[in-house]
Amino acid sequence: MDDVGMCIEAWWPKLRQQSRDYLMENNGDEVPVHLVEEITGAGGIISAGAWWVGQGGPAGLYLSDEANDWIDEVANGETPEPRVEDRAPNPDMPWCATVAFRLAWHPSTTALYCRD
Repeated sequence: MDDVGMCIEAWWPKLRQQSRDYLMENNGDEVPVHLVEEITGAGGIISAGAWWVGQGGPAGLYLSDEANDWIDEVANGETPEPRVEDRAPNPDMPWCATVAFRLAWHPSTTALYCRD
């Protein structure tokens, strides 16, 4: 579970469509500062511990390879699978119960992993 900052699944739908389109069309490129600001405004916390953050660049930042793969799946009309770290420990346990369990078990969690 992404306990450092809000995960991409949570902030992605809060971006303007134009911004999501830009990220899909320029997947893997440096994310410009104005989009970094929009992401942080949507709840994404830029931190080395956030799985979707790659490295900083001269005029923005790069997303991680895993985040670029996630965006590529969305761009192809697919629904990305939850990351292994975010999956329920028991496949019969409802997702919301898993989140409640993880929040209780891991008190340092500061962001809720969001899924439809």
